Amino acid sequence: SDPGYFLAASIEEMRHAWQDQQGMITTDDDQMSRQAYMAEIYLLEADGASFAVASAYQLREAGDPRAWDYMTRSPSYGPSAQAFATSLADAGVTADNPATSAQWQDAMRASFNAWFEETNLVDHYAEFNRNRITDRGQSTQLVSAEIAQLSERLEGLPGGERPDVYLGHDQVSQAVLAAFDRFPA
Repeated sequence: SDPGYFLAASIEEMRHAWQDQQGMITTDDDQMSRQAYMAEIYLLEADGASFAVASAYQLREAGDPRAWDYMTRSPSYGPSAQAFATSLADAGVTADNPATSAQWQDAMRASFNAWFEETNLVDHYAEFNRNRITDRGQSTQLVSAEIAQLSERLEGLPGGERPDVYLGHDQVSQAVLAAFDRFPA
């Protein structure tokens, strides 16, 4: 009954609702190959976690450290939280020198990357979704085609200087490559 956990989980689930509203979640997933399905899962989950980390950081800066404190202790969120904080510190962000939108986006990308590189979440979601993908066919497309197809869904994201809109080709590539790595075609 850690209130930090409930805050972190609620923030991540709100991001998933936003992802759905933005068209990032496919409505025709019956036709997706196992690699395409898992690439979408990886993209959505890593982005959700990165958004939760960024939001927890903001809450801490505003005086409520509960979600941030939970995340820094969590094996699932900890590496992403550390990568986020390190990115901002390396950019010279302090209370007197707040982050620009670009620095914020860089920190979210660092958090996203850490989700793949420094946690066991890729394997966790592969195992968690194993029953959902058993009957799906293998991808018949090149990896580059899967990346292009998933990238198309990002075109509807808001533009401009929004610090929370940081996803691009590199993040999609990372998700697709992780899917092909765990489930070779």
